[in-house]
Amino acid sequence: MHASMGPRPQGAVSGSPDLPRLSYKFQRLREQLRQAIINGELTGRLPGERALGRRFEANAKTINKALCDLSSEGLVARRIGRGTFVISPAAAAEQSTRVYSCHMPDALTAAPHRAALIDRLRSALAAAGHRLVTLDRPQRGRGAVKVDSSVVGDRNGNGHAAASHPRTVDGVFCIPADPLGTSQGEPSMDVLGEVLRRQLAFVQIGASPGAGKVCSVVPDYVDAGFRLAEYLYLRGCTRIAILASAVGSSALNQVWTGAQACAARTGRGAISCEVASPTVLMRIAAGGSTEPIGVIAAGAALRTILNDASMTAARRGKRIAIAAVSEPCEAQASAANITSYEIDAARLTSWAAKLAMEHRAGQRPVEIIVPGLLCVRDGGAATPQRATTDVAV
Repeated sequence: MHASMGPRPQGAVSGSPDLPRLSYKFQRLREQLRQAIINGELTGRLPGERALGRRFEANAKTINKALCDLSSEGLVARRIGRGTFVISPAAAAEQSTRVYSCHMPDALTAAPHRAALIDRLRSALAAAGHRLVTLDRPQRGRGAVKVDSSVVGDRNGNGHAAASHPRTVDGVFCIPADPLGTSQGEPSMDVLGEVLRRQLAFVQIGASPGAGKVCSVVPDYVDAGFRLAEYLYLRGCTRIAILASAVGSSALNQVWTGAQACAARTGRGAISCEVASPTVLMRIAAGGSTEPIGVIAAGAALRTILNDASMTAARRGKRIAIAAVSEPCEAQASAANITSYEIDAARLTSWAAKLAMEHRAGQRPVEIIVPGLLCVRDGGAATPQRATTDVAV
């Protein structure tokens, strides 16, 4: 009594413009709607499906299927609870331009080297036709991914989401300040949760994320610690101390790990890692042996060391030798003629832009480790330069 239910024949699916078994009436309806949109008879927000059905003499279900086809062609945008909107040619071209935001407290972007890093990131995105916007942030960098009024809604200024996707941004970049010390501006779990819910690209630059597992592009801080310790040992230092504005950050621990590995390889004693407080600076400047003491200044601690009178006197008396590892684009070590481990900021930002632009929902986070070069500036012994190949983890 019942016909056998075999596989559905190919081409029997309705609602697709490329399959031959669609009825003639449906294809004609879809073509009428398409021509009405192209000719400008239908613009902005479309009438309801029942109203369109009365106009084109079709039922609401058929109108809905035709609009779904036109949506897949990019002629209309359908929004649940808001309606169906005609996409203008200018807005269709605008859809290919992605917009990314930079997550960093405004007070921290004032430093020239951080502003320079953001500018490099903006240039890397602009080369691919995308934009970077900076959004207001609380001082500590906490808060949700905010809505940017220039991005959300109609980018043609019509006041609705007719011309583009009603989104905030396509991705978020996070650039913590002083990753080798206080590490300000890292995203909270609330921010990461919101990014995950929206399936946005998220890339952290300059330091490994402390909360959650996300894509990141970081300098090779382990290599930095090893190379700087090796350099100071070649300078004749028998003891080395790492000084930072605060201890405990992931980036600083990596520098310490690299320096400890160098000490173990050369049979030297343990390397200390301390906060650059006045008491510590005075103790190190006093010395206590005929050989100079090596100091690795991490991040913002370099300014504190250079401004300390006792350390300045010890440096002039050659009782200490200073080397530094700083944030990308930071030029303080160069200005003070101090040997430092330098990272090519263009490589960091180009990798960050690439990760964001190639983001796909549900993909596995990737960490790109970018090695740097040791720049000898104070006439000390130079160490062999190693190959600088970026590594994806």
